[in-house]
Amino acid sequence: MMMFTSNFKNALSRAAYCAIFVALSGCASSNSGILNAASNDALAVEKVRARANLIPSVAVAQAMESNALMRQKAADELIVGIESACMPKFLVNKCISDARTARNDAWDNAQIDLTAARLFLRTAESNEQRAVLQQKIADYNAEQIASAPIRAANKAAYESKKTAFVQRQAAYVAEQAAKAPERAANVSEFQAKQDELNALKEKRVEDAAKRAAEAAAKSP
Repeated sequence: MMMFTSNFKNALSRAAYCAIFVALSGCASSNSGILNAASNDALAVEKVRARANLIPSVAVAQAMESNALMRQKAADELIVGIESACMPKFLVNKCISDARTARNDAWDNAQIDLTAARLFLRTAESNEQRAVLQQKIADYNAEQIASAPIRAANKAAYESKKTAFVQRQAAYVAEQAAKAPERAANVSEFQAKQDELNALKEKRVEDAAKRAAEAAAKSP
């Protein structure tokens, strides 16, 4: 019977802790009966939250966490060898039961402080992270608003340069197209001159060969 009471209290403690920090559907469903019974237990969620709300600072929460762990350890050590200590007494079972009840009450009271302290610390950490994130978002938004005119000016300058480049390209293409007939005529003229020079060179070669032949024929 005493072992059942201890196990039930430990189960209540785990269920309350799970309900506060985990809030998982599997955890809640598997411990639904225990959570219903926990409404009247010292470790009920409302009681833990109420104690957490009384914590003034992170430093106090950290000290409370350490103190609660030491109190639980002391409560566990207090029950060691209680059977032997109670054996000489007349009401042995009552002695053991009272000792275990005292241990459980001390342990549970420390557990409330421990859970409340950890709830406070995790809430404080979450709030700090949220504040940092919100500040980063605010800084980013402020930076975007402040740099909006610069970005708009840069975009306008880029669009202007792009338009000017396109216009220069179009003007160059048009200019080249307009000069195409002149270049073709120049090429034709150059080729005609080259053909004329080549013909003159060939004639000079032929004339030289002819004179050489005539000179050879006149030689004795």
